[in-house]
Formats: sequence, C-alpha cells, structure tokens
Amino acid sequence: MYNRFLNKNLTRSLVFITVLVLIVSLTSCKKNKESDIVDSTQSVTLLSPEFEGGSKTVTVKNGEYYSFPIPKKEHYELLCWCAGDREISNSGIWNISSDITLTPKWNPKLYGLSYQLNGGYQHKNMIGYTVESDTFTIITPKRTGYMFLGWTGTGVNGIQRIVEIEKGSFGNRRYVANWQKVVDEGIQYKIVGDEAIVIGFYSSNEAIGEERISSTYKYNGKEYPVTAIENWAFADMGEFVTTLYIPESIKNIGENAFYNTNINIEIE
Repeated sequence: MYNRFLNKNLTRSLVFITVLVLIVSLTSCKKNKESDIVDSTQSVTLLSPEFEGGSKTVTVKNGEYYSFPIPKKEHYELLCWCAGDREISNSGIWNISSDITLTPKWNPKLYGLSYQLNGGYQHKNMIGYTVESDTFTIITPKRTGYMFLGWTGTGVNGIQRIVEIEKGSFGNRRYVANWQKVVDEGIQYKIVGDEAIVIGFYSSNEAIGEERISSTYKYNGKEYPVTAIENWAFADMGEFVTTLYIPESIKNIGENAFYNTNINIEIE
C-alpha cells in the first residue's frame, strides 16, 4: 500500500514538473521573440533628389510605428516608398528584417478647372488636369441666339476665342464665357470709331458654305467702311464656313483670325 501511495505521488510530481518546464520554456521563447522584435533595428536609406544631398538614412525598430520624412516635389504628391516592386507606405507598423534602400513613387497633383458658361450649353470640358496632361484646348460652348466671343480667365489676355492648356501647366483655373446677342445670322460686325470691323460669324446651320464680308456695314442709318478682321474672329469656325470672300477694304487681319480652320479665302 505504501508503494502504491508513493508511486501515485511521484506520478503527480512528475506531471507538475513537466507542466512547469513547458510553461517556463514557452514564456522564455515568447520573451526571446519579443526581444528579437523590439531590439532589432534596421538602417533604412531613402533615396530622393528632393532631399538635400540626395538621400536620408534613418533607423527603424522592427514592429514599431514610424513616419518617414517626406520629400517635397513641386506639383506632385508622395504615393509610397518602393524597394523594387515592393511598395511601402510612408507610415505604419514596420516589420523590416534587414537593411533596405527605398525610392519614392510620386503621383502628379490634380488641379481643378471650372467654367462659368453664362447660359451656354454643349460643354464637355475637362474638370481637372496635371502637369503631365497632354496639351488640350477648352471646348467652345454654344448658346442659341448668341455668338461666342471668347473666354476670359486664368492666363488669358483680354477675350480669347481659343484657349489651350499646355502640357506642364499647373494651378487651379477658372474661365468665363462671353457672348454677343445676334440679330441676324452671318458675319458679325462692331463699330470702332468711324469704321467697322469683323468680329466673327454666327449661324444655326453648321453647313453654311460660302460667306461674304461686306465692304460697308450699315448701323443706325449710317454706313461704315469695313476695314479689319478681329483677332480670333473665325477661329475654330471651319465647320460653318467653307469659302470666305474678303473685300479689298480689309486692311488688317488680326492674330489667329483663322486659327484651326481650313476656310478657303478669296479676295475680291
């Protein structure tokens, strides 16, 4: 009976010792792993010409929160850091196990385009662009009973019929459409002093064909000699006029008067 009691107690003791050893072992292992993470530091080299000297080197503890210094590149926003094909956010929980060299990945900054059409329609212009966007032209709006005189706004000198946003441009932009009410379709004139000048063309029919500039323009019972064609007057109007007859009274044709057209010009 004594031997049976002794064996039973011995068995219990062995089980207790085994469990204790396992607990100590697991605790030690966990501490070692935590120690490896906390104590492990890596050198992170950030390559970017936007930094003074072209690079920065920082030390990062594995598993800790860290925000990298952010280089500044004009008209761009930092997307992430890259190690080859691997993309790493510029902040977060890090698990870097060895020294590493990173390069920045940039996104071009998006700038806004806004328009005040003043009653215009059929306007499908871009509402945003970047410095990498290809050169594009602002689409001309339409307004029934009105001739489009041109845009005023960012970077425009006076009123301009055609506005191009060149590749490499930047900054938010706003443009306003300017109109003139039309009484009669066809060539449009305005009085300047004792003369009349051609300012454009209006037609509700997109296939007008031939059109003729008059040598005189009658306004309020008085006739004025037509002596000039204004800047941008027929710009982008090739869809309306195929052949334009110009009288010899015209002494001056303005800059870009026939921009982006294939109008056939005839002097008479």
